[in-house]
Amino acid sequence: MRRCYLAVAAVTVLASIAALTTAGQAQEYPFCIKGEFWPSFTGDCSFATYQQCLAEASGRAGAYCDANPFLGVRVNQAGVASNKRKKPSH
Repeated sequence: MRRCYLAVAAVTVLASIAALTTAGQAQEYPFCIKGEFWPSFTGDCSFATYQQCLAEASGRAGAYCDANPFLGVRVNQAGVASNKRKKPSH
């Protein structure tokens, strides 16, 4: 009977950890770091601001920051993201 309780406790802990990990990964950030360190074309899109991305790219040869291609945003020269879609006119 004790093994049953331990098994249930272990499954509960693992399920809780999996739920927290999934929730953390669901966040979509507007900026991605790209370059030779990141083999996929999207790079690492875990930056809320352009300045955060630039700080991470600093000192890494070939690293640069860009807008997350899946969010439909563009980055201006000041590093500010804006929506690519035009607002409907009335």
